[in-house]
Amino acid sequence: MKITKNLKTKSLLSTRIFPNKKITTINNTIRSFHSCLLQQNTNQQTQQPLTLEFEGMEERTKYLAEELLNGNRVALSKCITLVESKLYKHHIQAQYLLSYLAKLKPNNEVKKSFRVGISGPPGAGKSTFIEALGKHLIKDLNSNLAVLAVDPSSSRSGGSILGDKTRMVELSRMEECFIRPSPSQGFLGGVTANMYEIILLCEYAGYENILVETVGVGQSEILIADLTDMVLLIVPPNNGDELQGFKKGIVEIADLIIINKADGNLINNARRARGEYNSAIHYMKPLYPVWSPEVILCSSRRENPMEETNYPVSNVWNKALQFKHVMGENNLIEEKRKEQRTKWMWRQVNEELITRLYHSDESIQDFITHVQERVALGELSPRLAADKILQRFIHKKTNEEVSI
Repeated sequence: MKITKNLKTKSLLSTRIFPNKKITTINNTIRSFHSCLLQQNTNQQTQQPLTLEFEGMEERTKYLAEELLNGNRVALSKCITLVESKLYKHHIQAQYLLSYLAKLKPNNEVKKSFRVGISGPPGAGKSTFIEALGKHLIKDLNSNLAVLAVDPSSSRSGGSILGDKTRMVELSRMEECFIRPSPSQGFLGGVTANMYEIILLCEYAGYENILVETVGVGQSEILIADLTDMVLLIVPPNNGDELQGFKKGIVEIADLIIINKADGNLINNARRARGEYNSAIHYMKPLYPVWSPEVILCSSRRENPMEETNYPVSNVWNKALQFKHVMGENNLIEEKRKEQRTKWMWRQVNEELITRLYHSDESIQDFITHVQERVALGELSPRLAADKILQRFIHKKTNEEVSI
């Protein structure tokens, strides 16, 4: 029986599609896979250069890449769809697309954008803040931007509403802004599995500022720090006491904490929250020697009364530009991006392993089905099962050679 017809096995290999049915076997498989790679690198005497030919690239993929470099928004949307697709043929074409773009326009020729992650709990006003900030960038600073909004996917159906764009009505009508909502598809960390490639596509398209809005996150969804140059944490005025500031892991990676909705009846609550967060971050070690996080108030309302103009979104962006300038002077943004590329390489190794297992030949699929059944019955430990799968898949051993 093929794996595509076996939902139990499919849940083992594609936890992004069936997040509630995953078991620990695949995580152990990935860990064993990393150990196997390190062992192979130790034993290998010579390293062959990495090359990728373009004979299998479709003309449509080539056309999309060329149009993307010309700033075609429709081509950008189609490229993102191709990268996000779970179809294996699209997966291959997405690899060709990214490699072909790198050939047409090497990394040193691409104008570097300012990548800003925007995170926070549900209801903090992230989308409203992004619309106000986007309008400021376009109207006041004559700039452009791409907004990549991540929407949570249902753990039961896998579907997403993708409603973030509906909260940015005015911004979505502006030609200088590109807004793309994407489903999380069960990927943990507050972003999507392909977000790094999507950011690169927007950079190839010429966008100067890229804002990445995460799903409404809790304490441990901190993957946004491995995608962007700067992280803005947006919190509502009523977000608990000082102890909550200590508990939240997202606070530790924030470069700027914004108390949103600092207007109307909430202004006093916002000021009190600012004091509590200032007290909390006082005991945290800064991420960079040249920058210490700050807590500022902001009102993202479209029409502020006269007394509320002390906290416009322009104040937030001025602080962001100050961060960019200080980090750039010390070459820390480029150093951070180098580290991010390495981290996402290994995350792609994990994703690629799942994809390769999912599309392996029928004998391996049958073997994985059998192993999973043994694990479900408690006859085989997840760690041992992972090792057996790797012996069968990576070392190309037969079912008879791998005893279970």
